[in-house]
Amino acid sequence: MAQQKMSQRDAVKLLNDARTREVHLSDLTLRVSSRALPDKYLTAAFDVFHSHLRIPVDHESLDNIRTCRVIVYSILGLGSLRDTYFSQHIQQLRQCWPDLVNWSKALFRGRKYREDCKPLRSLYFAINRVFDTVAVVDLDLVDNDDIFHFAVELWKGDEEDALSPERYATGPLIACLSKNPAQVNSFCERSAYDPYLFVETILARFHAAIFTFSTRRTDSTSDLADLLRRIVACSVEPILQVILNSKTALPILSRGLNSLLDDAHQTGEHNFTVRCAFEVIATFIGTKASILPATLRAGLLRVLLAVAANRERYYQGELAIAVIQELQTSLVIKSVVSAAVTSMNKLASNADFDMIWMLHSMDPEFRSDWLRFETLLIENHVVFELIGHGYTEERGTCASCRKKCGRKELRKCAGCEINFYCSAACARDDWLRHRVDCKAAGKETERYSRAAHSRTSRRFATSQVNRFWPGIVALARRRKIPIEYLGVHLYHTAIPFKFDVFDCRKILIDEASPEILRKSSILALLTKETLRARVEEKDKSCIMLVIDTMWLSDVPYRVYLDEYLDDDAEMACSTRSTFCVTGDSAILYPMTRDSVEEVLSEFYALPNLDWRTIWRDKAFECLARRR
Repeated sequence: MAQQKMSQRDAVKLLNDARTREVHLSDLTLRVSSRALPDKYLTAAFDVFHSHLRIPVDHESLDNIRTCRVIVYSILGLGSLRDTYFSQHIQQLRQCWPDLVNWSKALFRGRKYREDCKPLRSLYFAINRVFDTVAVVDLDLVDNDDIFHFAVELWKGDEEDALSPERYATGPLIACLSKNPAQVNSFCERSAYDPYLFVETILARFHAAIFTFSTRRTDSTSDLADLLRRIVACSVEPILQVILNSKTALPILSRGLNSLLDDAHQTGEHNFTVRCAFEVIATFIGTKASILPATLRAGLLRVLLAVAANRERYYQGELAIAVIQELQTSLVIKSVVSAAVTSMNKLASNADFDMIWMLHSMDPEFRSDWLRFETLLIENHVVFELIGHGYTEERGTCASCRKKCGRKELRKCAGCEINFYCSAACARDDWLRHRVDCKAAGKETERYSRAAHSRTSRRFATSQVNRFWPGIVALARRRKIPIEYLGVHLYHTAIPFKFDVFDCRKILIDEASPEILRKSSILALLTKETLRARVEEKDKSCIMLVIDTMWLSDVPYRVYLDEYLDDDAEMACSTRSTFCVTGDSAILYPMTRDSVEEVLSEFYALPNLDWRTIWRDKAFECLARRR
């Protein structure tokens, strides 16, 4: 905060005394930093600071603690002049730069910051401030390997206390990467730094700067978030893989930003931290389903709403829209839905959270996407609650004796993991018929098992086919696909979700098969078994279902629909839930007898529903559990 300007007399006296007395040099540094020194004396202050840096760097000087303190005060003073001064006096910055770098290296490599002396403990901060100025004024000063390697040393910091902001500096490395972004691509190799350790160090320091110290270090968080953003933006593959495979990276960033938003006084460093860290989150949020639940529980939704509602502060409006749209498509995963509902409940229980203001301040496009997200979240939570209480029960058929029962009562074929049997005897009896297909499919079993591992997602997709069956049948008839050969392709890759249909027979005729469904022994086996049930045994409940999500494409299943489904059932003409579309963009509504629609209609008919009540009381969850 700027102080009242000093008088001319006091300023001149302080400048003279600062040349010879340490206490006055410290005071001069403080006056420059607080803008209390009149502008016309800033050049004189520069001369004072630089005069001390001209002291020769030798063992005698380094062994003199007073001299070391004077040097640190001088470096702090030069950094306090900042870019507002040096942008008008670039030559002075270039003039003092060699002395400043030499002393910085000597003090750092001599571990003088470990001395029990407050000024010396500020060494990293002092160096960081100077490099911040250089990054704005004259990046040519850092355009050499010697400075780069020194910057890496400063980033690595002190191994004894690597998380303390007093024991590392991020600004020098950012300055070097600002001058030469190509250095990012060889950063790990040139600095002999392990990518995993690099990312984990950033995250640990980010967390520590926010949560560990009595005074929150937003200067450190802004630099750390900026460094991570730059590394990610340059697509350094080892770094990207570490973040992609990390279970904690996005939750740490979300939790940190959520905490920063609680600060009563929001500074420019707060804003810059949010902007940079949110950009990193947005880059990875749609890449892996497993990281979403923890990230949501860490406060992502609140951060997202803050970014969307404060466009002029964070400048990330388009990214916010991209994130909310990716979150919409992720709501087909039960763990994501549960985490999102918990997060919404937490927001609604916070009396200080003003959702009305948030909605009013949002861009109309984001507001529309957000309201769609809430609607879809309520609906899908109802679906998963119903599934948990027996809705869309998974069934299967023994491939040998054709006994139909709950899927849990059957065991998978050990070879292909596609066919099911009610006993080992049935598996042996069917082996002669099944062995050729089993051996062919077995080569793809591991890959398919990884893709098709989610039982709840499969049941969710099956429930959607059940709900929208009349529209799916109508689409098949328009495409002239016989119902007994009908296959369904469900796309969870965009909102609204999309259904398409295909003729299962074409899968077995390679030249006529759709390109995306070719050359898969798993798909061929699933198709054969599905047609065996639908055509030979007239089991209309068995159907071929192919699912696309944000993370996986064309994952095939053989599923069993509700047996009461009627091909000529009536489709509703409106809905309280979301609708789906067909491949030719026609709207599909659920059938008239739909359990999900009934729960939602009952819920939305409740009196006194407002945003806080909806998510705090979660009446939709209670209604679903009672059915």
